[in-house]
Amino acid sequence: MVSEINELIKSLNSWNKLTADPKVNDFKSLLESILLSLGSINDSNNYGEDEILEEIEERILYLVDEEFIDEDLLVMGIVNFVKERLEDTIMKQGNMIVTDENLLFSNKVDLNMKHRLSNSLNKLRNNHFYEKGMMELDQWKTIVATSFTRSNRNRWKEERLEINASELEEEIGEIPLEILEILADIPIIKLMDRMPIDQIKDLSYEEALKVKNEL
Repeated sequence: MVSEINELIKSLNSWNKLTADPKVNDFKSLLESILLSLGSINDSNNYGEDEILEEIEERILYLVDEEFIDEDLLVMGIVNFVKERLEDTIMKQGNMIVTDENLLFSNKVDLNMKHRLSNSLNKLRNNHFYEKGMMELDQWKTIVATSFTRSNRNRWKEERLEINASELEEEIGEIPLEILEILADIPIIKLMDRMPIDQIKDLSYEEALKVKNEL
């Protein structure tokens, strides 16, 4: 079963393979920025791209399972983060070109500086920076439009609900029968708002009666 997290990792790998090297947006730097945006404090300088991808996946799973952040919200946040990062790269470079051009044709810099600015602008234009940046952005948008459709996201949501329901059923099955009989009239959601299910499993007969009376 392909989860939304799996699809994100797959999409990042696809983008890397489909965009030509050298990239305007370095893949490893992009992955590191994603990891940083997820609040990871691990030093990834010595990691390869595959290792950083694993770190991203593990970090997302931690945030979903331990911090109870909605998986779709988290994954789509990263999807949009990547898009904004690619857009920002183009915007910054465009601003740099405009700034350098304005300086080049102004009286604010000397001839030596104008020469350096001219060389810099020639390099930027000769490297087809804008075209490559736009291609990388368009490639990501295409991947997202194909992979993260509304129907796919709804399917992943339904699958998560099924998995959660199955896991909950298993955990409820581990609660002693006499405790279940005492608490049978209390909605499970209300009961779990009061205490985690592991704590419910360990209730004594007297404690279960007390919980029932309080709820």
